[in-house]
Amino acid sequence: MRAAVVVVVTLSLVATAGCRRSADRRASSRAIAARDASAATPAAPIAPTGIRTVGARPAAGSVRAAQVTDAYAIVLPPRADLAAVERAMRAVATARGLDAEFRPMTVAEIGVTAQSMRYFARGFDDAETAALLAAPRALGVMVGGDATRVGDLVAGTAAVARAGGAAARGWIVDPNTRETFTRAAFDERRPEPLPQASTNMVVVDHVADDAGGLFLESAGLARFGLPELYLGGVPPWFPEAANEMFNAAAQELIERGALPRDTLTTPPWPENARALRDHGGTGRVTFDVTWSLGDEADDPDAEPMLELTLPGGPFAERISAARRAFFGLEADKLLSGDPAKLEAARARALVALAALAPRFARGVPDLEALHVKAPFTTDHGGIEWMWVEVRTWQGQRITGILSNQPDDIAALKEGAEVEVRQDELFDYVHQRADGTTAGGETNRILAGED
Repeated sequence: MRAAVVVVVTLSLVATAGCRRSADRRASSRAIAARDASAATPAAPIAPTGIRTVGARPAAGSVRAAQVTDAYAIVLPPRADLAAVERAMRAVATARGLDAEFRPMTVAEIGVTAQSMRYFARGFDDAETAALLAAPRALGVMVGGDATRVGDLVAGTAAVARAGGAAARGWIVDPNTRETFTRAAFDERRPEPLPQASTNMVVVDHVADDAGGLFLESAGLARFGLPELYLGGVPPWFPEAANEMFNAAAQELIERGALPRDTLTTPPWPENARALRDHGGTGRVTFDVTWSLGDEADDPDAEPMLELTLPGGPFAERISAARRAFFGLEADKLLSGDPAKLEAARARALVALAALAPRFARGVPDLEALHVKAPFTTDHGGIEWMWVEVRTWQGQRITGILSNQPDDIAALKEGAEVEVRQDELFDYVHQRADGTTAGGETNRILAGED
């Protein structure tokens, strides 16, 4: 997946928008932070810098809190020795000079449910999910400290959690992102040494709004003492592009505690910069930013976040233009490839599409997406093959949103609603609810991978 290089953020007034998942995360983090009355040391407070007035632009300079906290919870199998697990975690905390607090708790207290596992489980199969949900105990750890050593604190807290997972032979929950990890998945997403990168430390939620679009909301910036980010009004045919530009803004915050005009330096961002330039992209996007309550305007406990918007006209056109400039994307055309392989791949795609037709005739299933490659007649009588995100499918007629910018069709633009026929299609990509995909064989052939 490509990622951004530079994010340019202007500070101008924008309208305030109005996720219950954030409230769930706050409850989970507070459960870990709760202490017995006899606890000797209070939690390190999170004191925001400046005034966070909803609807106002942030003051120049850092938006990072003066004090930061991070937390994890270890879910223990039935026979695990809780005292031994805590000793192992305390040893790592002491070695790293961390002020760590521990609290025994239940899986329910940290907010792990069958529903949350559906979306935020990392590395689990059905049997291991059942074992975790049946586990009787957990051990929470919270670490607080000064924001000037936030990198050491975040990396150290992850190391403490890793030691607890190994000692318990159990599982690790991140209340900031609501992710639940097997030990192998935690090592993959929170490796040692730990990159301070949004790509592995932040989750971006994509949530359907009441207008048929999406809003994006970050989870995980709070552990760096930072406000979370919000981007509303995203057309449903641009989630990936919006996600990557959004992730770049999150990386700006992590690296600098602010949203300046600058270049990202944390891997894998510099490597991705070269890929973007090779593809003709600028890696730059300009956002307006204000304090906002995002989708939680009616929640009295909601914490202000930074809302990002793209300046200009209609949002679909703005994000389409930003996407083309950012990534340097061109219309997806069939230029070359082994004709026999391409035709065989197309035949397989049409068979698979016929099997999918009844499923999508009832509407697009939750958490799924289907893109089809269809032919469009150019202004000079040729054929331009482009991707369409399916919205409705009745018989041979498929309506959807054009996902490419045409090269030679003046009357058609990326983001337009179009109609295509099932029997004329060339390929498809089916994004399933579990995150896996099917199709796309012709792309691999054209890229020389097949």
